[in-house]
Amino acid sequence: MYPLINIGPWVSIYTFGLCMILAWGTFFTLLHYLSIRRGITKHIFSWIIDFTLSIFFFGRIFYIFSDWRTEKFIFMDLFETGNIFDFLKQFFITDNYSLSFAGGVIGFLVVFFWKTRNSPKERLKYWDSVIPAFLVAASIGYIGTLLWGQIYGIVMNTFFSITYDNPDSIVPFQNPTFPLPIFYSLSALLITFFLYRVEHKISVPEGFIGYMGMGLFAGILFLGEFMNGASDLFSSRIYLNITQLIALGIISYAILWLLKMIRS
Repeated sequence: MYPLINIGPWVSIYTFGLCMILAWGTFFTLLHYLSIRRGITKHIFSWIIDFTLSIFFFGRIFYIFSDWRTEKFIFMDLFETGNIFDFLKQFFITDNYSLSFAGGVIGFLVVFFWKTRNSPKERLKYWDSVIPAFLVAASIGYIGTLLWGQIYGIVMNTFFSITYDNPDSIVPFQNPTFPLPIFYSLSALLITFFLYRVEHKISVPEGFIGYMGMGLFAGILFLGEFMNGASDLFSSRIYLNITQLIALGIISYAILWLLKMIRS
């Protein structure tokens, strides 16, 4: 991974990993703060180990299936050798942080829906906290993907394009590319600001801010992925990648709830 921050001859800090840690800490810190601010004193985010494990597990699973052409060999080795320990090592100890953003979102939602299964009314309050916290954290995380090149755009030679010319870069292009991570990061911050203004200027029901932000950012993801320079198992067959398919589901879910709120 690159770039590195070297502190003396012994300490090296990976900027991608640093951004991911900052994003993770920011997300759960904001969740705790916003939940208490909205009157949920005993919120579900006081214990975050289950969220963290689920995010990692589903992020890894979704990455493997989206990049099945190269990742399938860990399963082939398992079936051929029957060595479960080597399989678990390859699954959990990943090279280059091979995780799926969309899978991480699904992992969070699985635990979230499970923990709120007995309190669907409080789920509306939670959404108003989850989405703004997620957007702020995502803006940090996308900077990490920019530095490492985990997410990169299509080849596009414009004044705002970026070029990965470091020999250690995992981006396969030597040409200028569309700055997709910057687009996502700025979009997340702009949507957060918009939601803040709406909440403080207009009286809206509980959950409205959350569902609005959810739908807006999912729409940004769906459109932005057409500018993604990488392909996966789905986009090579149906022209929509796994992130876009999940985004369509989230958009539909958000619209249904927003319409329900407006009608009531």
